[in-house]
Amino acid sequence: YPLRRQRQMCIRDSYRYHPIQKLPVFKMLGVQDLFTTLIETSPVETDSLTYPPSYFLTGWFDDALSHTLRAFQTATKQDSDRHLLLVGPWTGNRLEMPQPFGYTAHIDSMANGGSVTDFQLRWFDRWLKDEKNGVDEDAQVLLFVMGINKWRKEKTWPLEQDEQRHVPFTFTTVETPHPFSLMQSRDDKQLTFISTPFQDIHELIGAPSLELDINQGEKVESFYIRLLAVPKDGAAFQISDGLVTVSEEILDENTLKIELSAVAYH
Repeated sequence: YPLRRQRQMCIRDSYRYHPIQKLPVFKMLGVQDLFTTLIETSPVETDSLTYPPSYFLTGWFDDALSHTLRAFQTATKQDSDRHLLLVGPWTGNRLEMPQPFGYTAHIDSMANGGSVTDFQLRWFDRWLKDEKNGVDEDAQVLLFVMGINKWRKEKTWPLEQDEQRHVPFTFTTVETPHPFSLMQSRDDKQLTFISTPFQDIHELIGAPSLELDINQGEKVESFYIRLLAVPKDGAAFQISDGLVTVSEEILDENTLKIELSAVAYH
């Protein structure tokens, strides 16, 4: 606890340092001029940046997932051969797992033996030391597919063989057979759709979306959508979510489309 407290105080004091260019850590690293150039440069759009070889590391449960994926897509549009995307079943910068996904998902034993550090060192050895270690021939995208708990190599993000399927969640007052059940909260503010168990294998790799038909007379400010997996032998857990604020500008003929966070689940 004392060490954590001391670290928090150091971080807080760093934020308040003035002028920031004279922060001791910048002087120690000798990057004052670089930092000054960065903060004096006018803001630019991400699409206009020129990317050097770039290593993108994130997790399916990371708050920065969507931004990291978008940056990787922008980088590969400019140069498709020098970038690496690694996405594990982790949360934020500590790379923690919210669910047990097996030993191959752990940062010290991922992909059957190698650690995250091993992957990073190999990649940086290639692009900083110019070592011919085969990184150029490796897959540019390495994804952890939850459910089957395996790593998968891909060429692009989104995947080239991306297939879209549309599943209707339609309920009326008439008794009709459908593969979903509906639960409604007492305050009518929450709806839960539960599917019957899948008989066939389904795999979701990408960003799922939900389309809602909204009556014009209803006053709804926002929707928060959660997608949960329900394994046979365990409790349900969230694999994707999305939040949207309702406005006339985003409504298309009373239809609202909500894009959820990207996910890889089998």
